Amino acid sequence: MNLYESVVEKYRQRMVDIAGKHGYTAKETVRASQHLDKLLNMSSQPTHQSTNRFFDPIKKS
Repeated sequence: MNLYESVVEKYRQRMVDIAGKHGYTAKETVRASQHLDKLLNMSSQPTHQSTNRFFDPIKKS
């Protein structure tokens, strides 16, 4: 397992733990899910663009 897969798996487990504690529709769970989505989307984007987008939550127009 490479580093990217390890990080994704860590956040996936974190999201499952949060959902178990707070429920699937809780703000905390949704936030964790959105973070996981960003990580997963990084693999399909060019490295320089996806990294900047991941760390900059406000998209510039």
